[in-house]
Amino acid sequence: MSTFDPLAYTPVTASAISADGRFVAACVRRYDAEEDVQRIDLQLYDGAWRRLNGEGETLFDPQFSYDGRLAALRERAGADVVVLDPETGAELAAPPGMPHGTVALKWWGDPPGLAVIGFDEDNTRRVWVWPDLTRPPVPVTPPRRRVGDYAFAPRSGRVAWVYAPPRSVRPIANALLLGEVGVASHRQLALPESPLGLLSFSPDGRRLALVARPHDEPLTAPRLWVVDLEDGVAVRLLEDRPGWVTGYDWAPDGASLVVALDQGLDGLLLRVDMDGGVTQLGPSGVYLSGPRLDRSRGRMVHLRQAGHEPQHVCLWEPEEEDSRPISTFHHHLDLDRLRPQERLAWTAPDGMELEGLLMRPAGDPPYPLVVWLHGGPAEHIQRTFSPYFQVLAAAGFAVFAPNFRGSTGRDDAFLQALVGGMCAADLPDVEVGVRRLITSGVVHRRRVGLMGWSYGAALALSLGAAHRWVRAIVAGAPVVDWLSVFGATTYPLLTRAYFPGEPWETPEAYDQASPLRRFATLDAPTLLLHGELDDRVPVSQSRLAYHLLLARGVKTDLRLFPGEGHVFAQPWAVRELLDRTVLWLREHLVDDVTGES
Repeated sequence: MSTFDPLAYTPVTASAISADGRFVAACVRRYDAEEDVQRIDLQLYDGAWRRLNGEGETLFDPQFSYDGRLAALRERAGADVVVLDPETGAELAAPPGMPHGTVALKWWGDPPGLAVIGFDEDNTRRVWVWPDLTRPPVPVTPPRRRVGDYAFAPRSGRVAWVYAPPRSVRPIANALLLGEVGVASHRQLALPESPLGLLSFSPDGRRLALVARPHDEPLTAPRLWVVDLEDGVAVRLLEDRPGWVTGYDWAPDGASLVVALDQGLDGLLLRVDMDGGVTQLGPSGVYLSGPRLDRSRGRMVHLRQAGHEPQHVCLWEPEEEDSRPISTFHHHLDLDRLRPQERLAWTAPDGMELEGLLMRPAGDPPYPLVVWLHGGPAEHIQRTFSPYFQVLAAAGFAVFAPNFRGSTGRDDAFLQALVGGMCAADLPDVEVGVRRLITSGVVHRRRVGLMGWSYGAALALSLGAAHRWVRAIVAGAPVVDWLSVFGATTYPLLTRAYFPGEPWETPEAYDQASPLRRFATLDAPTLLLHGELDDRVPVSQSRLAYHLLLARGVKTDLRLFPGEGHVFAQPWAVRELLDRTVLWLREHLVDDVTGES
């Protein structure tokens, strides 16, 4: 339906650098047209790129050992772990006995062994280690204690892990534990806040970095802490910088961390010294992430992208002032036809400062507009490359993606601004941004449509009911009735924080936030899309919306996608989702509209 194929985009899903800085590994998602599936290739760089996985297999989560080997998780007929020689790409080992649901592959010990998180026979997530790569792994964390994240001290059996209690336990209070392979006892580390994860030991093993948030306060940004394991003192870093920590790594000397911080639309890299000094690395106005440093030369690999710049791998030499791109995974794309993003800032009626991104199609304004409403609502729009935005722009639509109140990436007050006001307090945020685009002549006032997924779809339905300027809606996996979603298989714990009291105590709060109560004034043609296996927002929500809109005589359509969950993964489903979206928007924002701007 457009001139940009989203399946042609090959994003980098993970990267790593060897301890000596010689090799860079990157996992690259690739569309296999012959089998109509997405695969992940493991690419290795030492001056040129070469693929390490064979046809029909996927390698991901690359990890370099101190002695120069490369391990990765592998999927082919089944799932296993593979150890490779970076020099030749030859397989050195395939440790037996993979636990069910294996994630978070890491090296440990001296000589290096392997460790993962996996489920035991009681369906509890535990840390498992292979002391010998020829024998099955053994668990090293206690039974019936769910592990959220873990890390090993370098060249050691010393292990730290986050114990995450069952979600039914309140208040929610994770614990940080420290133990040793082969030793039954362990101790809990005292922390001012509840640990979340991203555990990482300093190169000398003296300190442990992690992210945490205040106990039982899910609507707060993750905070970066470093614990001195000798005296037990925990120090919070970046205390005066709002934003969300998404990753980090230690410098080889252990005197600083390189931190990836989401701040507004930008993704920043910051060098944070243990004495509190902070230096920004690289430019603003792009999205930088995923820093990984070697353990000898100070080389760093990271990811970079922007609205018109597909994600690629960059290498930073210690003597250089900036990094250089080293990946060529997007040479098959017509980069000159990609549309850039621009920052848009505006002020809500109550004075709150807001921002978002605008992508214009080719040609002259005024354009038909698609307002892209993110989910969550505790998520946010960033300066990342979006193949979905490029599809819409290539089809002739401008795309406006606002970070309305309740979005992440800013301070806690902004994040908490939707408590008690979901699908209500954020409506003026979006409306004012759209009005500005209309009055400035960028957008045709009779050609405005909305597209959202999950919470974004609920917000789209609420906006469509409140404003006549909404001429079409595409709602993916929408929440229509918040009270009934409470019974979903994996009802998001975070969502409960937005409502004062339990449903049986304050049912009116759930009712007021539900788009269902506004359907009497919803007249915009509405396309509903939903995965049949969605366990976060039940498919019954879309069925309910469909039948209610039909009963009111509103033009609507419902497409259910077999085999898909809350986020679509199969290539055919992604392609059909976008094709149906473009056709629906074109029919109601272009073909049915004539005349004035």
